[in-house]
Amino acid sequence: GNGNGNGHAERKQLPAPPSSVAPTAAVAATAEGASNGGLRQRRRGEEPGEPGLTDLDRQAVREAAAAIEVLAEAKSSHMDPSTGWRHFVTREGVEVYMSSHSDGATWVLGKGDLAHAPPDIVNAMEDEANQATLDKQLLSSTVLRVLPPSACQIDGWEVQSLELLQSLYRSPAWPVAPRESCVVKMKARRAADGALIQVQRSVDVPGVVPPAGYTRVTLDCGGYECAPTGGGGGRTSHMTYINILN
Repeated sequence: GNGNGNGHAERKQLPAPPSSVAPTAAVAATAEGASNGGLRQRRRGEEPGEPGLTDLDRQAVREAAAAIEVLAEAKSSHMDPSTGWRHFVTREGVEVYMSSHSDGATWVLGKGDLAHAPPDIVNAMEDEANQATLDKQLLSSTVLRVLPPSACQIDGWEVQSLELLQSLYRSPAWPVAPRESCVVKMKARRAADGALIQVQRSVDVPGVVPPAGYTRVTLDCGGYECAPTGGGGGRTSHMTYINILN
């Protein structure tokens, strides 16, 4: 549960937990309207050779689809002060917006342009060697379960990976306790323009609890979207990141 001592966050993978739930009909979550993040869910019978999904798998699929919906909502509303968003700061070309909510959650959205193509940005963001720089509080991430990308079908998006993670974080400052999160993490590509996203959202996984002394955080949506801008010969991107944490 601690860092590996070389300044990099340790990433471990565990076998998928045994399921006590018999395979059931697969669930596909489909987003309606990329502009408003509308969401519908449908059930379909298992197809030949398609593995059944457990209740936990179906919950993870629903939460992953909901994370895209939350990201779309934040992108469409953050410029409207009536929705509670306010401009916080612009630094090094990145505009940061914040919104506080009555449930205690803090919404943060940042956006800016980068002189790199979306795949290059995502590769850098996902590189293990960069994790300690990108998140100085991150101690470790443990892969609890890997789901087939086909388990989550979202109109207009190609889901590339889907997994359940438990992560541990240092205390950001006294007297805040070290933090723990348990999330579904999804990476996907938008067919229309090649935009790439990585989103995370909290999921309750039976038997997975915070270590002693850690406090679990609720992540409504965390992640980023990298969309090509059409300039720079395909080498520029508009990046939006979001962190909605309670």
